[in-house]
Amino acid sequence: HGLYNISFIHSPVTPWMKTCLPGAQYVIVLREPVSGYVSHLTWWWNREYFTNYPDRACNYAKVPPDEKPTEKPFVCYDDAYRKKVCLDKLVKTMSSKRRHLGLRERKSDCSHICNWFSESSPNSTEDGIKALEQDFSLVGVTEHLDAFLLLIALQKGWSMDSILYRKCKLQGEAKVSAADLKKARPDLNARINWALKHEKKVYRWAKERFELLLSRLGPAFDSLLQEYKARLKIFNEEYLNKTSTNRKRW
Repeated sequence: HGLYNISFIHSPVTPWMKTCLPGAQYVIVLREPVSGYVSHLTWWWNREYFTNYPDRACNYAKVPPDEKPTEKPFVCYDDAYRKKVCLDKLVKTMSSKRRHLGLRERKSDCSHICNWFSESSPNSTEDGIKALEQDFSLVGVTEHLDAFLLLIALQKGWSMDSILYRKCKLQGEAKVSAADLKKARPDLNARINWALKHEKKVYRWAKERFELLLSRLGPAFDSLLQEYKARLKIFNEEYLNKTSTNRKRW
């Protein structure tokens, strides 16, 4: 494909980027704010569990019974129990620390995500949307990550094989989602949705805009997308078969 300088960074947009990368094309993927909040707190708690994922399931009937995987070292796996551990910890954290709910006085109405892509601070919701429109050539959302990557590949003339990626860090049944929080503690779910209402507005704008773009691309793009997803599935299956005896271990 020729030579390209690509910088992938999980960092806020800062003045040095425009100074040191003149003429660079910026693209961005946004995540739904509430699910991102829940993931931010719970992913790290499960990280040690999955990087050291045991080879056998827990047996609580034997004598002596296995210790439940509450803290490391983990001698056995029990994903349903790990989910309960993380959900209980999430509820405790959100209940005990008001700052985690964004209830403190905020300097801007879109501080949680808008500071990532807008140099101006404080940020209003309108400032955030304006920054996305002006500074980024493509704004995607994680719900359509594969379509986002395929659009970039088509624009640059890259092959599908060049944008295959390994899907790691899958938590399966142990993952705590925003839906789990809503079911367990609807009051906390309502409060975090209220706290992130401005961020959710920016996200809805980005999601609707990206989905409108996809709808205009027609069946030809959808066919390519399905082909890409199929290749991606094969790529990940082949990787796991070659490199791992424990398919859940990160």
